[in-house]
Amino acid sequence: MNITNKTKAYIAVLLQSTIIGFSFMFNKLTIGISSPIQTLAFRFLISFIALILLLKLKIIKVNLNKNLFKDILPISIFYPLMFFSLQIYGLQYVSSSEAGIINASIPIITSILAVIILKEKINIKQRTSILISVLGVILIVVLGSNSGATKNIKGIALILMSALSTSINFILIRKYSKKYHFLDMTFVSITSGFVVFNSINLITHILNNNLNIILQPFKSNTFIVAILFLSLLSTLLTASLSNFSLSHLEASKTSIFNHLATLISIFAGAVILKEPLYYYHIIGGVFIISGVIGTNYYSKNKTRH
Repeated sequence: MNITNKTKAYIAVLLQSTIIGFSFMFNKLTIGISSPIQTLAFRFLISFIALILLLKLKIIKVNLNKNLFKDILPISIFYPLMFFSLQIYGLQYVSSSEAGIINASIPIITSILAVIILKEKINIKQRTSILISVLGVILIVVLGSNSGATKNIKGIALILMSALSTSINFILIRKYSKKYHFLDMTFVSITSGFVVFNSINLITHILNNNLNIILQPFKSNTFIVAILFLSLLSTLLTASLSNFSLSHLEASKTSIFNHLATLISIFAGAVILKEPLYYYHIIGGVFIISGVIGTNYYSKNKTRH
């Protein structure tokens, strides 16, 4: 049975959302062991090394040219640079579950930007389905606030700005997805993160005269497991999956799957990190899943067949 590129794109975005859902938990595990900038530096260092190995072994190939860097490098400001920086600093103030919930605002922002910038069409049934998902998110956030689960406005603001950054990335990558191969775009984003975050980390240690402890976080097994997940799966793999899915699906349709990441982040935080899980998380989750299914079922491509 031949699998179409659109089907592969759906599989890619489902896998991407699952990994992102767990990434909040693994990011949370690094806090206290390593500084945010150290975590980002090692995250992209390992990702970059893995990417180079894949290229050397000819498992993948990229076609690099001046126009690619000219077009894609500016997008790296939003993703990975702003997205990951704002996210990990935000996680210092909110739980991984809460960060996942706030991250669910991505489809709302992306849908608005997609209509305005890309002129993508969203039919009334899709809009209704998106609203159902949004209601689920609102239910969780509002009741969470009333119960005292959401406390820090600074953390919420940082995660929201992180969501805005990735929404802008969705739109801009979608714009160039027909022009460049998804692996070429992935190489540029990973390389930019590697150069920027490792430069900042190195300069910071030199200025603080403590270059001798730069590898100290690796004494922790928890950090090693977390950083391997974050670098190989949550950075390198998800960047490739995201760019691939955006090459075959509308930006608004791709971003709606972030709601699944929200649900996964809630349960990962509750089961592994022992973060509290309330009844409204379950009810809100049902709304979120229903919206995800509805948005894609009522897509314009589906209704034509």
